[in-house]
Parts: sequence; C-alpha cells; structure tokens
Amino acid sequence: MQRRPALPSENPILVQTLERRGCREIFVPRIEDYNLTTTAGIERLFADARPEVLFHLAAVVGGTGANRSNPGRFFYDNAIMGIQPALEGVAAERLLPPQI
Repeated sequence: MQRRPALPSENPILVQTLERRGCREIFVPRIEDYNLTTTAGIERLFADARPEVLFHLAAVVGGTGANRSNPGRFFYDNAIMGIQPALEGVAAERLLPPQI
C-alpha cells in the first residue's frame, strides 16, 4: 500500500501538528482498508505502514440510538481497537512500550 497524505477530515489537529514539526510520512489507515478489531487487519497495517510511532485515535461511533441498541458491540470494538494494535506492535517488536 502506498503512503498517502492524510485527508483534512482525518484527525486534522494531530496531522497538522505533526506536519508543522517536520513529519513527512503520515499514514492514516481507513476502516475500509484495515479492520483494527482483527489480528489480521492489525498485522497488515504494521506490514504496510511500518510505523515508528503510533497514535491511535480510531473509534466506532454510531450516534445515541445505535449506541443504545448495540452497547456491547461499540464497547468491544473500541476496546479491541485501543488495546490490540499496541499489544501486537510490542509483541512483534515493532513498537517499544512507553518508558515511564
């Protein structure tokens, strides 16, 4: 997958801040290309993007009605997308755990 510039609607504050600080290769995965709730999708993301730093801002949203109708689905998808990419990256030594 070829790296592409972030779209203006994709986390514009973070993307603009990184660009101002000199970051040249910003990779913003789209849900249509990477399912971050699956190990295969996460592994493909790491293989394609080869990140040095990972900012995770993804979330599944659906509005009040959808959240009330499917609270478990939204909770699960968001929890997995928040935890699994970091664990996969550290386990595969693609990312270093934060130093505190």
